Amino acid sequence: MSLLCNLRTFKSALEECAFLLTEENLLPRGIKNDLFEKDKDLENLRNFLSWIIKEINEGVDSYEKLVKEIQKLKTPDSYRLQIGFLGKILDAVQVVKPGTLRNRRVAVTIKGALERTGHEFVWEEVKREERKKYTKELVRATATFHLLEIVFSKAKTTEKKNPIATLRRSMGNRLPEEYFAELLAGWFIEDVIKSELERKGFVTELKGVDRERKVLFVKPNNMGDYDLEVEIEKERFLLEMQRVGKLTKTRKGLFKTVLKSHKYEGGNSNEKILILWIGENPTQIAKVHSKWFNHLIFIPNVKHQRGVTFSNNTICFEEKFLISGSLCWNQFKNVNGRDLVGIFKDLAVST
Repeated sequence: MSLLCNLRTFKSALEECAFLLTEENLLPRGIKNDLFEKDKDLENLRNFLSWIIKEINEGVDSYEKLVKEIQKLKTPDSYRLQIGFLGKILDAVQVVKPGTLRNRRVAVTIKGALERTGHEFVWEEVKREERKKYTKELVRATATFHLLEIVFSKAKTTEKKNPIATLRRSMGNRLPEEYFAELLAGWFIEDVIKSELERKGFVTELKGVDRERKVLFVKPNNMGDYDLEVEIEKERFLLEMQRVGKLTKTRKGLFKTVLKSHKYEGGNSNEKILILWIGENPTQIAKVHSKWFNHLIFIPNVKHQRGVTFSNNTICFEEKFLISGSLCWNQFKNVNGRDLVGIFKDLAVST
């Protein structure tokens, strides 16, 4: 019997998919309460998955038998209407079922996102449990997306605010897991730095809207002013972190990279530190800049810092921040907390 038809082995994955359509999973992703209160398509799909699980428990052991059960007159009409979406449902099932080719391809995508910016080496430095947490979130977000595509594809939901259509536009030609992996890779880097700061004696707290590390399907109105609040011996700093995937030099000799406006708009004090992390041999950074590979660049008070300008979601900064305001990864790991505070304060004098 083929993998597709052996539904009994899919029982736990079906149960996971049913969970993905509950408030417990969707509310932290920005899906509002009114969807649960008013949307019958969501309720019907969730009930349909529960019904499939029940049928498997009662003896249905193949896809063919399941289709026959759906086609019986005693089967509720709302379930029979789902037959056109069985392919999409099974796609989500295979995403969450460990060991399938689909599951394995999704799981490795986050490492690919880190590789793009040259940070994949850090993946192996983190504990296995932490890597598993990120992989699980990527799998769940991808499967949730496919299930909600079914819900929002129904005619009566077309006039509603459709987060799935919005996400599709943002994804461009990328697969959902590729899009979500970029978000998770950014959080992963934040958590790596957070862990290193805690090892140095800093008390740390995630402050951004993404601090729960759940992929949001609806973009919040306020992205927050910074990612991380840290404190050591009454010295407090607000950190904003960004992986650098591309770095070029302008005609004026400034370095330029992508930086979304919310990364620098909020806050204008010396306590706020922007950390730009150039990875190890990123694919989109010219070899001429290779001496800065694997460096973390610290820019305090980024909005009012001399030698720093912004335009169209890009930041331009003088080379002095690379020369005197950066540490390579190993240096960053070895520097103690007090010396790091000294670096922050020395750079702040330039404002």
